[in-house]
Amino acid sequence: MEGINMYDEQIKALNDWIDDEEHRSFGTGRDDEGVYVVCARDVEDFCDFLRENVMDLIGIKCMVGNDGIWFQEDDLEDAKFY
Repeated sequence: MEGINMYDEQIKALNDWIDDEEHRSFGTGRDDEGVYVVCARDVEDFCDFLRENVMDLIGIKCMVGNDGIWFQEDDLEDAKFY
């Protein structure tokens, strides 16, 4: 099934969430190379954010580990929606 790409305003909202150091754990953030990291303590909040702000999302390609999840900026552009 072919989905549609994530919109620029959705990516901006996600970036704002990731960059909110006041409300995120130390390990959550993104780097200059386009790598996003959501530490394990923030995964539930991240999922809540996605449910509330990125409607009809099917999925984002990511890596999952004990310390959290991480993905590339290109993975956002390739996210799939209904």
